[in-house]
Amino acid sequence: MTKLTSEARRRLPKKAFAVSNEAAPGKSKPGGHFPIPDKAHATAALRLLPRALRKGTVTAAQGRTVRARAKAKLGRGGLDAKA
Repeated sequence: MTKLTSEARRRLPKKAFAVSNEAAPGKSKPGGHFPIPDKAHATAALRLLPRALRKGTVTAAQGRTVRARAKAKLGRGGLDAKA
C-alpha cells in the first residue's frame, strides 16, 4: 500500500474519501474518513470498517457508503479479486 502522508491526505479531493467531514462533523481529520485513492486503501477500508462501526466512529449508514465506494474502487470481485 502506498504511504499516505498527512500532506498528501490534505491534497486529496473530497471524492477520494468514502465519508466526508460534512457527514462526520466534529472530526479533525482533513478531508474525511476512509481515504480510498487506490485499491490498497479500498481493501484497508473494508477490513477496518468493522472496528470503526464497533467504536462508533461511523454510523451504519456511513458504513454502507464506505462498503459501496470501496467495492466500486475494487471492481466486481471486492476483496477476493486478484490484482
